[in-house]
Amino acid sequence: MRTMVAFVVAPLLPAILPAWQMARAPSQKGLSAYIFVCCLIYLLQAVVGIPAFLIFSRKGNYRLWPYLLVGICASAVPAAAAVVIKKDGLLILAFAAVYMGILGALTALLFWLVARPDQKRLAKKTAEISN
Repeated sequence: MRTMVAFVVAPLLPAILPAWQMARAPSQKGLSAYIFVCCLIYLLQAVVGIPAFLIFSRKGNYRLWPYLLVGICASAVPAAAAVVIKKDGLLILAFAAVYMGILGALTALLFWLVARPDQKRLAKKTAEISN
């Protein structure tokens, strides 16, 4: 149950800044920009985050740093690829990769803090010892 709550809650905070930046455009409204960014993050979580979580759970890897690494790579690599395809400058490439990497890491951090897979492992060990 905590995993589902974490999936729903994790994108809510990281989506605020990109949505605010998008809402500054005259054609965008604040709430619609926020919903759009949240949907993009949910899509990225579904495509990359769920399989990564299942692999980490199966392998018994409950530490924070693999989640952060997946979050950074899953968001920075597509952003960098988009900049390369558009043939923008190197500075824009670096900014986009770092900016999206930070948002991905923040999403992964919030997911990990809510889901707390390390606590599940501890609870399992405690239950096994008590039985």
